[in-house]
Amino acid sequence: MSVRVNMMLAEELRATPSVTASFSPRVLAIVGGAIVATLLALGTVHYRMVSNGLRLAQARFVTVEPRFNEATRIQLDRNHNHNLIDELDRWAASGVAWSVPLAELGRLVPESVQFTRMTIESAIDKPRPVRRRGQEDAPQPPPLRRYTVRIDGAASGELSDQTVVDFVKTLRESPSFVGWVESVQLQGLQRATVATAGPDDRVFRIDLRTYAREM
Repeated sequence: MSVRVNMMLAEELRATPSVTASFSPRVLAIVGGAIVATLLALGTVHYRMVSNGLRLAQARFVTVEPRFNEATRIQLDRNHNHNLIDELDRWAASGVAWSVPLAELGRLVPESVQFTRMTIESAIDKPRPVRRRGQEDAPQPPPLRRYTVRIDGAASGELSDQTVVDFVKTLRESPSFVGWVESVQLQGLQRATVATAGPDDRVFRIDLRTYAREM
């Protein structure tokens, strides 16, 4: 057998507050409002921090902008100079070291032949782009540079005609001109008309044309 005794006084029972049905929603509203207010405050603080950082970055850029512009200009000048050097290198590569072929030319000249004039002319050709099937824009081929050496001369003595013809053949077959001279053409051969010329003296013109070189 057990006995349960309530030790609370009647006054204490009457003083105990009761929980209403609207208590829980009110608490949730208060807590939710506090969370929203906290988030808004954090967002405001973050916005101010970002704004201050942006203003500081702009202020720093104002101070370094002259140096930035100068560095950009130097880079552009460097690229321009690099392109210019490449172009000069291509010009140099397309040129001819004339001392070697001219020395060989002088060695091959017969004793009865004398040069009266020599000119060297260069011409630049721009090949057309070759467009392949399915290709919209064909790349531009590099320009080609070609030289023409024109020799005016005179030959004296018997068989001067044959001497000139043999000289042209020698130029065509010379190993020193292989890979350099594309063609050797006898452009003219006729009797000399100067007052001091003998009956067998001849004047001639020879053109040496080099292979095209990429620039």
